[in-house]
Amino acid sequence: MAGEPDRTAGTQSDPLPERAALIMNPTSGRGAGASMVQRLPDALAAAMPGTAWSVLTTERSGHARELAAAAARNGARLLVAAGGDGTVGDVAAEAAVAGVEMGVIPAGTGNDLARHYGIPLNMAEAVAALAQSRVVEMDMGQANDRPFVNISGCGFDAVVASRTNRGFRFLKGHAAYTAATFLELMRFRPAAFLLRVDGIEHRGRAMLCTVANTSSYGGGMLIAPEADASDGLLDACVLWQVTKLEFARAFPLVFKGEHVHHPRVTMLRGRVIEVESDPPMPILIDGEVAGRTPVRFSVRPKALRLRVPLVDAGRRP
Repeated sequence: MAGEPDRTAGTQSDPLPERAALIMNPTSGRGAGASMVQRLPDALAAAMPGTAWSVLTTERSGHARELAAAAARNGARLLVAAGGDGTVGDVAAEAAVAGVEMGVIPAGTGNDLARHYGIPLNMAEAVAALAQSRVVEMDMGQANDRPFVNISGCGFDAVVASRTNRGFRFLKGHAAYTAATFLELMRFRPAAFLLRVDGIEHRGRAMLCTVANTSSYGGGMLIAPEADASDGLLDACVLWQVTKLEFARAFPLVFKGEHVHHPRVTMLRGRVIEVESDPPMPILIDGEVAGRTPVRFSVRPKALRLRVPLVDAGRRP
């Protein structure tokens, strides 16, 4: 951790540098994180010369959140997550608590927060975008006691995420999620779901209920194409029971967000979404599986101050 700056040296003509922490996950993206560990600190230092950086590397699951909390306590006003959506979610949780700004250098399999806001997936371009950025106040979701920035949900998508996270030797992004989808489809069984969206009940046998703060997951699958991460609401996509053949036919529609027109898909929107299922189903939180239903999803409006490109190439402001 970087030491305290020399506060006697700062003047109006020689301002103190902004203190920031770079939190890198070298295991993210099946090699993408490791490849940037040596290059990224120097790239950020060159692009943002008025910033005093602490460079921190995760060593285990959940470590990013610990490092982010410690960095904020030690005076960092900007936390930059370099990793996948799990790392981004961990850093975001602490940035929101501390009230500091956050940046993202995508280095994961999905990188869906970056996709939503048009943050470049190329490291050099992402660094340049961070150096010339603006701040948006975005909502965060809450799944029981776990915060999330992108997507949560339960059912088949959580099963697929678990399989994807175990890895495919030659696949990543769309290809990895697609392979996991069809591998798991053969043995998946729908459950009886009860949903309450701001108190209104919806019942039936379903494949999944996905709750979205942003528009995509799985490396760009537009599960909630109209999701707006600054509207104080969560978007839910429910896929009611379909045959495996019908699922296989409809699955490609999600890459363009056209699944929302399928007769077995219901799109819902609300501040609080409660889900029960029989049998209990796994819960997906920002690309990682954590627990089983029942689960209560809620929204924390404008909880996170996120730095995004000046020119927004994402799907939502």
